[in-house]
Amino acid sequence: MKNMLGVDTGTYSLKFCLSEKRGSGFVIERVGELVTFTGELEKPSFSPADIRLFFQRNRLPKEAVFSFFHPQMVLQRMNFPEMSPEELENALQWETRSLIPGEESFQISWSIVTKNNGGMDVLFAAVPSPPVESYVDTFAQVGIRVEAVEPHVMSLTKGFLGLHPEFFEAAFTLVDVGFEKTTIICFGDRNILLSRNFGWGMRKIWNVLQEKFRFSPVETFEVIRRSEVPYQLREAVSLVSQDLFLELKRSFTFLQAEFGAQVLERVFLSGGGALCSPLREYLSQGFSLNFQLLRPLSLEGKEPIPSERFLAAVGASLWK
Repeated sequence: MKNMLGVDTGTYSLKFCLSEKRGSGFVIERVGELVTFTGELEKPSFSPADIRLFFQRNRLPKEAVFSFFHPQMVLQRMNFPEMSPEELENALQWETRSLIPGEESFQISWSIVTKNNGGMDVLFAAVPSPPVESYVDTFAQVGIRVEAVEPHVMSLTKGFLGLHPEFFEAAFTLVDVGFEKTTIICFGDRNILLSRNFGWGMRKIWNVLQEKFRFSPVETFEVIRRSEVPYQLREAVSLVSQDLFLELKRSFTFLQAEFGAQVLERVFLSGGGALCSPLREYLSQGFSLNFQLLRPLSLEGKEPIPSERFLAAVGASLWK
């Protein structure tokens, strides 16, 4: 069976997962990361030379599926009269123009969730074409073919369900705390019920460590990833995490009112923030909630590793 490479395009790194389908499941062969650390953590430009060397060193295949996020990306669930695929694409193009004003060209993907009584529920994602085409062109320069570009929310959900297939029939909420943003995904009835992003990320903690404690960029990068927890990291978390708590509180209140208490019976943390133990403790105490742990990645012949940072790459590698 052909291996599938999933690549998560993050703020300062590319994370990959190489998996192979076996029977009704899959096996993860390798995961890894290309960090483009400039010190200031501006949006990285992955040069063709860096990408070529990275693929060569990790012996990666030349076809990949990308998990992609853009601030203007939308993920919507809508109801339409039953129609042909061509008519549906035209309808989605029309809807997208109202959701993403000022753009003319879009990348759109969709799936039909249900059909009944002459109508159909459609889950669709759309993003302006230029940023997607820029990523695809960069990788094409080194002979890498992008087979699909998948919305980050979809990749996170697929990665979670790949590791926790027992929840496909259940309800859960996933909170992914990344570097620039936090994503909340509410899942139930075998579909994404709702997702949203807001602009709280680990960069907030990064800024405090640099500005208040005068850590250099390299020191800050190491402290955030270190297993030991220095007092400066605990203080930085306490100074900036209230905004995250309030955003999550508003979201949890809405989810419970809209979909019932069952969606908050299982809440998981993912992303780099999930591996920051002071942040996990802060949120757990604030909500009196025991955020559940994700199942680690089991690699053949190696010790299991945390899955939190690689969840979207895992999901992209499961693309069909």
